[in-house]
Amino acid sequence: DAGEESNNTDANSSLVLNHDCDMDGTMDCNVMSQSAVRKAIAYAFDYDTARRDTYSGQLAPVYGPIPNGFLYDETQSQVFSYDLTIAEQTLEDAGFIKQYDCSSLTVAGAPTVVAEGDRDGDECRLPNILRIMANEGNDYRIAMAGQIAQSLGSIGVATDGDAKPWAEYLTMYYTSTFEIRFSGWAPDYLDPDNYWTPFAASHDAGGDAYGTNYHNAALDENLTAARVSTDDAERTQLYSNAFALWTEDPNMIIIGQGNGISVKRTDIVSAPWAAIGSAHWFDYDKLPIA
Repeated sequence: DAGEESNNTDANSSLVLNHDCDMDGTMDCNVMSQSAVRKAIAYAFDYDTARRDTYSGQLAPVYGPIPNGFLYDETQSQVFSYDLTIAEQTLEDAGFIKQYDCSSLTVAGAPTVVAEGDRDGDECRLPNILRIMANEGNDYRIAMAGQIAQSLGSIGVATDGDAKPWAEYLTMYYTSTFEIRFSGWAPDYLDPDNYWTPFAASHDAGGDAYGTNYHNAALDENLTAARVSTDDAERTQLYSNAFALWTEDPNMIIIGQGNGISVKRTDIVSAPWAAIGSAHWFDYDKLPIA
């Protein structure tokens, strides 16, 4: 996986070195460290179907880490959509051509390269199988994992998209033995940093919640500055910069934002310490009706 440092030689390391990043003839990185691969995955997901059918219209479009309605959501706009032509061309342009015997692919083993004259177009583009995390019992994630597995397969990317028992799902998470993971997130505070930092900032900048070792130094710089800025114009610019950087080096497929109606009663109020005043996360106090 791409979730460990490339110099980790521990016997229990799960790091898979399967790509020659510096073109010196030695496998020195993981294909998931390449932005082109992650961009292609972002274009291989059917966002509209997920929102409309999988979630029965219960998800609204959201195009960046900041949810609709939060401060600075205007710094984001739609960049990624379901487009397998772009996905395939992105891989092709980055040198990920159809060359591997798909039946030879594993998670970490060396693939068989098909001789150029023997290729028929059914070969695979990446040297390994991409592991997709979806847990048994979650029909939403299972459906989305199946969709992206099928789409990636159609452009020559092999995947393992079978639903995993919960214990195996957690093990894959804690050991970073996955390439694509479906999950959800709710904030602790109504601040855009609570969405940007955990997943797009590096570990050293307070992020990397999923242990993928994603690190974009320029993105870190903008996010850490935006986190503490008290100037509205400056913070707007910093989040705009962050979004522009992230769309060129994405590490997430942002599917949608939950649609919902909050019903309140005048005799029920949030506990005074509640960070966001939500019945879903925090206890409520019932007040006597005057």
